[in-house]
Amino acid sequence: MVQFRFPRCCSRCLAEDPTKSFEVETESLEQPAEGKTVIATYTTEVPVCDKCHARFTRVSYLNWVLGSIGSLAVAGLVVYFKPTILRNDAGIPIGLGILVAVGFLGAIAWAIARNLNQEYFNWRLVRYDSRQLRLVFGNKDYQALFDEANG
Repeated sequence: MVQFRFPRCCSRCLAEDPTKSFEVETESLEQPAEGKTVIATYTTEVPVCDKCHARFTRVSYLNWVLGSIGSLAVAGLVVYFKPTILRNDAGIPIGLGILVAVGFLGAIAWAIARNLNQEYFNWRLVRYDSRQLRLVFGNKDYQALFDEANG
């Protein structure tokens, strides 16, 4: 990815001299010359002030809570529709069954939280446009300052 120069202000609220940064990850579908589709992941850290960093951290935690709720909903559906899973007919040790269930539900919670975070931060804060090799910010005033610094 290209190295960028960031203006000395918060990328969300334009507060002067931001003291923190927030890591944003963007995925992009790309087609190299061979014709295969490749998913490329771009990560960058954008400057934010303390107040915006705290807000983004809260949103990230909220997304983890929503992911956990989604995971518990899946667990409830499994228990409701497939009660034979709870019996030990297959001879699988109960400890191993619990470990597998916790891992499966943890993976669901992680996937939900990750997708919510990507969608929120890619459109509200910044995303990488791999076709134009540029960052696109949600704050249009910051976008103008960024384009000027990197133009």
